[in-house]
Amino acid sequence: MLTNGETYTALLLCMSFSRAREADLTKNNSIQFPLTQQRLADTLDISLVHTNNTAATDDHTIRSTDRVFEMVNQQLLSAIAREGIAFCRQSPLI
Repeated sequence: MLTNGETYTALLLCMSFSRAREADLTKNNSIQFPLTQQRLADTLDISLVHTNNTAATDDHTIRSTDRVFEMVNQQLLSAIAREGIAFCRQSPLI
């Protein structure tokens, strides 16, 4: 079972990659991704430790080095992101 942090991270990365692709900013399935793990944790309101554990998972969906994000398995990452969208729709705003 995936955590909210994992689904939200996947959702953010998929959306970022999609927008970068539309703007013709991708290269070999990679984009420059200026967010540090700390900024990502703050953005998603999860702990830095959780962000690090999420980034270190061995599901072969993404590869990240030197602030370059490479989408390795778009299908799997998109499936994880869809779980995040479904959860957001079920959660009340207040």
